Amino acid sequence: MPFYEIQPGQRLFYTDEGAGGSVPMLFVHGWAGDSHDWGWQLAHFTARTRVIAVDLRGHGSSTVTDGGYEARTFAADIAALLRSLCVPPVIAVGHSLGGLVVEALAVEHAELVRAVVPVEPSYGYGDLHARPLIELAERITEANAHELTTALFERADGPYTPEFFRVAHRRKMLSTPPRVVAETLVNIWLGPLQFGRLAEAEAYVSRRSHPSLTILSGRHADVADWATERRKDGDEVLYLPLAHWVHQEAPNVVNAAIDAWIERQSGF
Repeated sequence: MPFYEIQPGQRLFYTDEGAGGSVPMLFVHGWAGDSHDWGWQLAHFTARTRVIAVDLRGHGSSTVTDGGYEARTFAADIAALLRSLCVPPVIAVGHSLGGLVVEALAVEHAELVRAVVPVEPSYGYGDLHARPLIELAERITEANAHELTTALFERADGPYTPEFFRVAHRRKMLSTPPRVVAETLVNIWLGPLQFGRLAEAEAYVSRRSHPSLTILSGRHADVADWATERRKDGDEVLYLPLAHWVHQEAPNVVNAAIDAWIERQSGF
């Protein structure tokens, strides 16, 4: 199986498929998920370019480690993988927590990234949306992680979310070690390096110089407004009236939007 050994005893699961295309693509899943979350995108984009998808440390088939469940560390793991593969700068696509990770990859390892596509990223939240998640992060422990996260996932779904998605998301979360679930959430909202909250996100994301396509659901009009206000050349914001897993609920819409945005970028 395709594993990259970051250090002795720590392996990162990844797939590397597709051919052609001048700019490869990287896909990074969200909290308590894995690279299978991108199945609809992997099937589509491997027809046009090289596509790499990873399981973050502690998630899916990658090694569970003693700590390191923070966006910059996840990004460093991926950076080591990309360097080992000698990959040209990528279009880094990340969902939820993965949105944090691709931003950290672009800021901390800028030479490895051509552009970013945060999909429902877990940053830029004003107090209205951040407060319940901060309170959850303050309460979560290894003992209650799966119980609390099950309730959160139910609220993240929408009226049009198919039942099989609800089941798949819950089962995948329950298969993620509770310590990983808890520590990752804490680091998104409470850790010293967090940039989930609006002020910290503004300071951190402003360090990125790469163009971006930000795709947001109907839950986050405030984040859409913020992302729109801070746009630079090449940046676009797509706002869809769907629930949290927009790339699964409307894969054709999301895939077509990414395709069209790539076509509009010079040098791609």
